[in-house]
Amino acid sequence: MNPIPSITPAAKKPRASKPKVKSGCLTCKQRRVKCDETKPACLRCSNFGRVCGGYPSKEETPPPKDTSPPVKRKLLSKAMQTTPPAASPSPEPFHAAVFAPPPPLSSLPPQVPAGITFQDQREYQYFCHFRDATAIEFSNGFEPTLWNPFVLKACDNPSIRQLVVATAALSIAVKTPPLRLWNPSNDQHHQYALQQYGQALKGIREMVAAGQDSTRIALISALLIFSFESLHGDLGRAVMHIQSAVEMIVKRLRSLPRPHYFSRIGAACTHPSAPIDNKLLMAFIRLDRPSLALMSRQKSSPAIETNQIFNLLFSSEHLEMPNGFSTINEARIYLEDIRWRMLPSTTPPENIPAVWDEGDAATYPDFEWIPYQLKQWYEMCDLPNVSRHLCYRLAQWHDAFSPLLNYAMSPNGDSLFIPAAIMHIQALATELIITRFFPLSSAAAESRSVSFSSARSSSFSDIQSYSGEPSTRSSSLTVPEMNFTRPRASSSHMISSRRSVSPTPSFVEANLFPTVHAILDFSRRLVAHPRFSKGFVFDLGIIPPLSMISMMCPDKVLRKEAIEVLRSMASRREGMWDSRVCAEAGDRCLAREDNQGDAEMIDPLLLV
Repeated sequence: MNPIPSITPAAKKPRASKPKVKSGCLTCKQRRVKCDETKPACLRCSNFGRVCGGYPSKEETPPPKDTSPPVKRKLLSKAMQTTPPAASPSPEPFHAAVFAPPPPLSSLPPQVPAGITFQDQREYQYFCHFRDATAIEFSNGFEPTLWNPFVLKACDNPSIRQLVVATAALSIAVKTPPLRLWNPSNDQHHQYALQQYGQALKGIREMVAAGQDSTRIALISALLIFSFESLHGDLGRAVMHIQSAVEMIVKRLRSLPRPHYFSRIGAACTHPSAPIDNKLLMAFIRLDRPSLALMSRQKSSPAIETNQIFNLLFSSEHLEMPNGFSTINEARIYLEDIRWRMLPSTTPPENIPAVWDEGDAATYPDFEWIPYQLKQWYEMCDLPNVSRHLCYRLAQWHDAFSPLLNYAMSPNGDSLFIPAAIMHIQALATELIITRFFPLSSAAAESRSVSFSSARSSSFSDIQSYSGEPSTRSSSLTVPEMNFTRPRASSSHMISSRRSVSPTPSFVEANLFPTVHAILDFSRRLVAHPRFSKGFVFDLGIIPPLSMISMMCPDKVLRKEAIEVLRSMASRREGMWDSRVCAEAGDRCLAREDNQGDAEMIDPLLLV
């Protein structure tokens, strides 16, 4: 067999000749990126959580240039160049011109972790696509450190490498518009993805049969299988794999002689003696939600406890809220801590039916029933830990986050806008849960709203609507008195004559609408952003808050607006939540309420 030809680089435009800038901090110069030269530490390093190396003194001179002739580098490793490619069962040839790895989106030079060899050029190209595109798309605008370099470093395991390239190939195949499904190159991507996925699963089964106990490989495999099956549209299989991995983590943590703990703030390195890598633990904490417990429940299986990993690791930890956040990731950790402490740590009541039977052929469970099941769940147990303390901590978070959000909304901070807007929307939705959307008495709800409003600074109120224009929509609404047993219409001419109408909004509802408007406004701007992904992303973002509004908001006009925003996302999926399915569920919910005037309001806690 002939040796694999080296990849011919595409022709590049000649670089414009400009004077070389020798100023800038040492870190930016080493990374070969433009420095804004802010002193004492540049903003580029600060925004991305890197330590700014400072600026060289005038006495220092740059090291002499290396005048040795450039060494020709081959993209393929030595092992790959000498090892003949494995025969592909696909009869159709692969055309390299149809698919080429995109340019790296990171400012760092693209690298292949040490110890990884590839079977052929095709496998290498898909690996590059995962590294340079898929990992960034999955990360939802946040730093893709879970996927690159963590998952990529595990590709020295053949099964992990096959899962990575299969996921990359499938991510390309699903992006093809429906009218172009006949494209033979798209079919090649899809067939190659299925081929590699099947080989990976076979290798994992062989590893388990041989008694090889590698928790790390098993958990990384579960993340990749979840991503692949979600891309492929089989949510049932994806949920089952994640639930099994969560149970594996819980079993391992409970078997330890003493509780495992690691700091979520500061160093991200995992101690060598740690039972499970920190990045894996954080990834599965974000998936271990009450909705997972309901969606993975089958009639033949017992009820599953939720929020277990967080409680085993951090239930007694207290994070001291800083006055400001230096990075997006730091702000995310503090917000997630507040949100996770709202979640219950119980199993769903047994009288709540399972979403599907084991072996059900349906790809998706009926999302419409999930909110109703959550409502039943909380009616049968104590309310979650929503207290004045959490109200105060959320107000502190808003104040600390406002400068970072302001910067992200400026032209210079556009690279941070997507993750910053996602967190802002999630925080606003959390505020609705804590202060207004619970079925409390009017006095209790007003007390909580006063507690939050007194702690929250005016700067947050000003930033709720990014346009800066006063909103008049809410003032025109005629709102009935607090009544969580019936939905209300959006304006006076839509309100049923069967009910008495309050001439002015209640205290709680008068403060609800600006927050709902802010969620909708930020969501529209986010969806319109050119870098907003309308495909699959790994973590939850804005679909649950919008779904909450579409099913629970007292104003039907705002609910319809939330449904329209969900529709505008096309086929976006966030973890287990699909924008199309949630939009359809919101439509059915509105239609049912139009036909049944006595429909109950939905408790949205676990949609956040």
